[in-house]
Amino acid sequence: MNRSPLQRHNLTVVTCALLVLTALFAPAAGAQLVSSETTVFTTDKPLRVGETILDPGTYDIQLLENSPVLVVMDHGTNRIVARAQTVLHQRDKFEVTKAPVFMYYPTAPGIPQTLRTWFAPHVTFGRDIIYPASVEQEIRLALVRSARESQEQMAQVKESESTGTVASVESGPSASEPEPVPMVAEARPVPSRELPLTASRTPLFAALGALALAGAALLRKMF
Repeated sequence: MNRSPLQRHNLTVVTCALLVLTALFAPAAGAQLVSSETTVFTTDKPLRVGETILDPGTYDIQLLENSPVLVVMDHGTNRIVARAQTVLHQRDKFEVTKAPVFMYYPTAPGIPQTLRTWFAPHVTFGRDIIYPASVEQEIRLALVRSARESQEQMAQVKESESTGTVASVESGPSASEPEPVPMVAEARPVPSRELPLTASRTPLFAALGALALAGAALLRKMF
């Protein structure tokens, strides 16, 4: 079939357009296919992945083929419940583990636990989740508020301990007053007591004299 130059020109333009469209939309179509690297994990508290806060439960986490998009699926229904843009996180080969690794942002009261990085097992690279600036600001403010509250609590505890120490010192004996020394009874010797004289010594001397006279008289008779 003979075609005019105009027809051949139009055919060439259409063919080129189809090739361009195929190149543009083929990655998007392939991105809907989920990679074979799947990690099953369970969380017992609310978990933020991207802009979605997951309820406690069991989920599958995967990376789309030929795409930096990370998806989280319900483990029972395989329904995609969260998506997040990610960037590559390289690690050394000696850090490779046989089990998956999940890294989280520091937690603080008032914000849910937030997934930061996911490493699949047996690989040297992981994926860092990209969060909006508002989420990062929320986490930063919550951490600052938590740190300030902790400092105030520590100050209150120290003040209470200081007050209790002062009270205990004031309730005891004053430091300027000497403590009472226990009194010990001094042992003193008991003076001996002489019995009072109840009679005079004159009768004794008289009796001795009479006895001497009687002895002399007896000796005179004998000799």
